[in-house]
Amino acid sequence: MRSLRALPALLAAAALALCGCYSFSQTVLPSHLKTVSIAPAKNLTYQAAMGDKLTQGIQEMFRKEAPSLRQVNSQGQAEFEITLKSYTNTPHSYNSSGTVDEYSVAIVVDVEFRDNVKEETIYKGTGLRGSGIYSMSKGESEELHGQTRALEEIQQLIVNNALSGW
Repeated sequence: MRSLRALPALLAAAALALCGCYSFSQTVLPSHLKTVSIAPAKNLTYQAAMGDKLTQGIQEMFRKEAPSLRQVNSQGQAEFEITLKSYTNTPHSYNSSGTVDEYSVAIVVDVEFRDNVKEETIYKGTGLRGSGIYSMSKGESEELHGQTRALEEIQQLIVNNALSGW
């Protein structure tokens, strides 16, 4: 009788422990999808290399987060399309003398992840935003610092949202 009263607490503790250990694995993915094609991002911005960096980052994250999906160049059972809609680099904060101390890079993308076997959309996101702040006072005088942070944030958001769509 005493062990039955302890069971709900034990189950709750086990559930909490598992929450922190969740990751995507082969058992989470639909069994009918074996391949994915990740098309080069359509880049509508003036940042020429940004589309390539975005695509390469997403491809790498898919290799890590969904290793059971083999990446193919085209006609995958699942297809991933990304459009880089906008890119900005704007002042974020000023120091006491009125000069810019921090800048913020922002990237906005649209994404669609489709299941070509079942002919349905797995995930669609519009206006997804990633941002990265870089600081002059910390010696980060190049926009590249902010770009890197913004790309990492948007890539993580895209892959997490796409894979959680299952």
